[in-house]
Amino acid sequence: MMLRIDDYRKAFVHLDGISTVVSVLSGRVNFQIQYQLSFCLWVLTFNADIAEKLHNSYDEYVTEVHSGRLEWSPVHRSEKFWRENAHRLNDKNYELLKMLIHLLETTKDPLVLSVASFDLGEYVRHYSRGKHVLELLGGKTIVMSLLAHEDPNVRYEALLAVQKLMVHNWEYLGRQLEKEQVKKGTPLPIKAS
Repeated sequence: MMLRIDDYRKAFVHLDGISTVVSVLSGRVNFQIQYQLSFCLWVLTFNADIAEKLHNSYDEYVTEVHSGRLEWSPVHRSEKFWRENAHRLNDKNYELLKMLIHLLETTKDPLVLSVASFDLGEYVRHYSRGKHVLELLGGKTIVMSLLAHEDPNVRYEALLAVQKLMVHNWEYLGRQLEKEQVKKGTPLPIKAS
């Protein structure tokens, strides 16, 4: 296998081979292809510089947002990515959040609108004060306006984002109601499991 040789590893990375492998892996492929491509990624990690690039998905995300050309790259759909990095969208005075909101206001590209809406929804879902921050920055209103967009994918992602905004609010209200009932000594309703 060619990737055992460090010069070939570097050339492979230089030609954006990692993105291609990750893209193929994110689609529907059989287990043999999954194994072979995962093995390729593993062999690449024998070079410390390449290994660091593989593990730094946040930098990849930042670069994508800064470019303004959002697409469904693997980081957007990664639960682990959002769990570990949602709070980082607050860095530099909410720079990335403001950029996502700006994209929603200015772009006409349905793909960018869909991905940005999804990202804002994930931010709210994974950051406890996300709803409040998004409201302060005007993002909630903009996402809600996309519910009437002509493209069905944009409408769908905007709807999911709005649902995440509302679910977060309902969960908070539910906890507040439970606290009040405990204080009053009122029995709590039985929750379905």
